[in-house]
Amino acid sequence: MTRSDTNVTMLAEQIKDGARLALPSENSGVPVAVVRALIARGARDLRLVGGPTGGFAIDLLVGAAALHRSRPPGSALDRADWRPGSAPPSRRARSR
Repeated sequence: MTRSDTNVTMLAEQIKDGARLALPSENSGVPVAVVRALIARGARDLRLVGGPTGGFAIDLLVGAAALHRSRPPGSALDRADWRPGSAPPSRRARSR
């Protein structure tokens, strides 16, 4: 493990389950390494605070079931072209 990996892991360990997490829009440098470290440690019930497009980082958190039941502000997969009659995976996870 490199020094930067250790720092990211240590940061993710400081973000407790149920914490509010602010994520910038995708074009503002989302810290995906921290998001992946949160998922690796099994984070749960995170509440997102952010703009309308958190993008890929939100998709990762939704896929890992790390978010609280509240709706995230938006995700990259919401803009994809899905087959008629089905909701994107991120929207299905939010509506559970």
